[in-house]
Amino acid sequence: METEQRYRTAYDSIARLCGQGLPGNDLFTRLSGHLRKAVAFRTAGWLRLDPKTAQSLWQATNGQLHRSTRYRTILADLGNGDDVRMVFRSGSSVWGSACLARTATDPPFSRRDISFLARVCEPIARGLRLSHLLAGDQAAGPAPPGVLIVGDDDSVISLSEAARHWLAQLPPDNARGLDLPAAILSAATQARALAAGRPGVGIPEGRVRTSAGGWLRLHAARLTPNDRHGGGQTAVILEPAKPADLSPLILDLHGLTNRERQITQLLLRGLPTADIAQILFISRHTLGDHMKAIFDKLGVSSRPELTALLLDQVLATT
Repeated sequence: METEQRYRTAYDSIARLCGQGLPGNDLFTRLSGHLRKAVAFRTAGWLRLDPKTAQSLWQATNGQLHRSTRYRTILADLGNGDDVRMVFRSGSSVWGSACLARTATDPPFSRRDISFLARVCEPIARGLRLSHLLAGDQAAGPAPPGVLIVGDDDSVISLSEAARHWLAQLPPDNARGLDLPAAILSAATQARALAAGRPGVGIPEGRVRTSAGGWLRLHAARLTPNDRHGGGQTAVILEPAKPADLSPLILDLHGLTNRERQITQLLLRGLPTADIAQILFISRHTLGDHMKAIFDKLGVSSRPELTALLLDQVLATT
């Protein structure tokens, strides 16, 4: 009963905290304090990734931590034991993730601990979404694309001066053992998996926010070695995000439904409203209701303003 009360108290505190619109790093720092009151852990690494699943390392390895490459190469040297990954998902959108770790001498996370952590993921996702929404979103300042070459061990082999410039603009990830931002490592990993023909691999690209609040677009590709003895290398390109690159982010931030997303894309293509209604098999009156909802959510009053917001220029969101 005492444990359940501790979980409930922490949940309520986290839900209130996530409604304050705190900047991401401030939110992460304060979240760690609230989570630690309910679930003991040694360290917390907060990452902006797009993971698909979450479970403790102990569960994933059936209690045999040394089966994990990540544990053998990183966590064991840090004195860590079990860890658990949290995915901050709201609806169909993932806003971030965290890794909570215990020491090698601590007991593994219990099923009740993991159940509690799963419950707080949704309010934390809302808090991260609100943080983005209040901050506004825009492309990073003008500069040429940068090229970064990484090895299969994620070490930096070479980089252009532009890449060095963009890396200096990125905040360090709040996680130990990472030499590059997690978004870059994730894109490189996806590119390697795609080249290896693994099923279900996503497109090796993503977005990452600079310390100044702007956005970079990044995409990765596996390089073909000159000969069969060549080492594996992956190129990652970093460049300022175009307004169109940020359109999905803005739609996520403002909570458009799937139908509203469909209509928005058709509006941006310049189709007449009569054609849109026919394509979607809805009446023009129903389409008008959807358009009003879209305009209200995005803070615009007409199709030209919608186009300006999502394609021509990225206005600060309010």
